[in-house]
Amino acid sequence: MYTLSLQDDRWLKRLCGGAVVYSPVGSAIQPATIDDFEKRGITYVSKSDEGIVVYSGSARQVPLYLDMKGKQVTDKPFFEAHELLENSIIDLLSFGYVTGRSTLLDSVMQFRVGEKNLIKDDSETTLDILESIPRPDKTFTYDVFSQRLLTILREVFKEAGSISGDRMIIVPLSGGYDSRLIACLLRDAGIDNVICVNYGVEGAGEVESNPSREVAARLGYEWYYVEYNFEEMMNEMTSEEFEHYFLSSHGFISTPHVQEYLLMKRLEKSFPGQELVFVPGHSADFSAGSHITPMVLLSNRSRDFDSLVRATIAKHFTLRMLPVPNEAKQHIHDELEQIIAYVSEPYMAFEIWNWFERQSKFIVNSIRLYEYFEHKWWLPFWDNRFVNFWFSVPLEQKKNKHFYDRFVEHEFFEPMGVSFDARIKLKEKKKKSFMMKLASLFASAEYMMRVKDFYMKRRYHNPWGMDLVGEKLLQRFALKYPQAYSKLKDLTGNRLGKRGYDPNCFLSEILMLLVLSQDLRGDQR
Repeated sequence: MYTLSLQDDRWLKRLCGGAVVYSPVGSAIQPATIDDFEKRGITYVSKSDEGIVVYSGSARQVPLYLDMKGKQVTDKPFFEAHELLENSIIDLLSFGYVTGRSTLLDSVMQFRVGEKNLIKDDSETTLDILESIPRPDKTFTYDVFSQRLLTILREVFKEAGSISGDRMIIVPLSGGYDSRLIACLLRDAGIDNVICVNYGVEGAGEVESNPSREVAARLGYEWYYVEYNFEEMMNEMTSEEFEHYFLSSHGFISTPHVQEYLLMKRLEKSFPGQELVFVPGHSADFSAGSHITPMVLLSNRSRDFDSLVRATIAKHFTLRMLPVPNEAKQHIHDELEQIIAYVSEPYMAFEIWNWFERQSKFIVNSIRLYEYFEHKWWLPFWDNRFVNFWFSVPLEQKKNKHFYDRFVEHEFFEPMGVSFDARIKLKEKKKKSFMMKLASLFASAEYMMRVKDFYMKRRYHNPWGMDLVGEKLLQRFALKYPQAYSKLKDLTGNRLGKRGYDPNCFLSEILMLLVLSQDLRGDQR
């Protein structure tokens, strides 16, 4: 029989409808009923005579696991009781996260996003969100859909008043549209106690900090900026505290989020002892279609499953250069095969794979950083009402975020005076559209991956400086943990290509050095 083992400091416990319900202590929203949890897509666990219910939420806000060896439902598997899985290590070093239901540990399975599981005795019953994915509405008109989305957003942001109170809301405000929409919606809801924060290395102003400062000023919000520099990043990210954060945040699945680490350290000094509520823009642009590539469009037209697999690999295999490890390729193939049986269009399988994997395991896992510094989070764009709306939007309106960009510009940015860079954005969008059409003429996975790697390594500079410090950080950790570094090289052997353009390739290796160093210490006991 499975038992429930949760960390006391990670959950709020209450009675609800005859069951003991556990909700994430980090969530600024604490729904009153089970229905409210599921409407908002917030993770919960309940325990009653009927068994243990695990609802992973719309974005897996708190990772949960089934430990088949220890017979436990848990939020923290016992490392020492398990062996590390080599195939999962390859997965993590390839993508930055372990795909599918596996973890780095044998006999430990992760609950996938969008599931509601009932565990009783030794049996498991699953209600899967895949069974109720809305179909695209072919009768799309801008007026109808924009009114529908406006209603959903205003309903979702009614929560803002209850979560602010005497707490300060922090909006990580970049130069993009998602965080700008968050700031506009907070102002639209009449919320005043908001600070917009931005950060980056010198020279990132034109892309990130300048638009961020302008948006904050026009909305009447305070703006807080942290300039990153190489020396401070190296000092903070080689500290014992940084190692502790890394080890407490990976969950045997994900490379921890670090780009806001220096920001959090500065905020800790500027707002000592204050509990802040972070409201990031994750992941409106994804839901709106920003990740749909020329290869995805081609596979959607051809209905060729193998081309869909190649399109997914081309988009997400970024931490390494070719060739793609066979086991990583097979994992993508198998999961897409399961998903595509539930959807009406191949592109939807591509988006759902992204949702189940990169979005929930890497992007949303960034909230571990807010929890580590004892703050709260709210993810309004992962509210189920918002997520389900975007499944109803047809592909033509999702390509190049056509409907989303028009909606936010017309309904919020223009009326609220923050469309000052509309011409620049339109120029960027036309350029991207042209590049997508051009790329579609040569859309093979190998070609796309090589071109992207060439461009990112030679022309792109990470606004947060991770491309500057990643390799140096790895060298420091390799020197500190030589046995773990040697073991990692032995494990990977010739199964992985050279490191790719994504600086998370260095961070994923640092994570594995820390995990392997723990494993080696366990072997010595």
